[in-house]
Amino acid sequence: MPPSRTGVVLSSSSCRRVARKHLVAFHKASEANTPPQGGIVSSLPDDQHMARVTIPEEQWLEFRAMAIRERRSVAAYLGRLGEKEIGRMAQVEERRSQRELDKTNNPPTHVLAPKIEVDDDWVPPWET
Repeated sequence: MPPSRTGVVLSSSSCRRVARKHLVAFHKASEANTPPQGGIVSSLPDDQHMARVTIPEEQWLEFRAMAIRERRSVAAYLGRLGEKEIGRMAQVEERRSQRELDKTNNPPTHVLAPKIEVDDDWVPPWET
């Protein structure tokens, strides 16, 4: 059995107990919206985040090539895309709310023709 980072040899049952303890602490902390005590800690700075993307290999290679052509890391390129998408969605929401405001403040100027009731028993005078 290989030694752990601390040099202590752990059996498979003790590994499961430790893993379960950390998972339970993490689950309780996530429910309480507090960081776990002794649980998983991110090594990333507070202003950086990590994500996995699920796209076909061919598209991923093309995406990486685009980032390289712009002399950016994939992380920086993804960050820039995220910022652009947030800005784009803000503009879409602004246009949508402006259209709704225009509809309420400026009703349509065209007026539909009044409905004409048709009398099925009516006969034109030239047919009498």
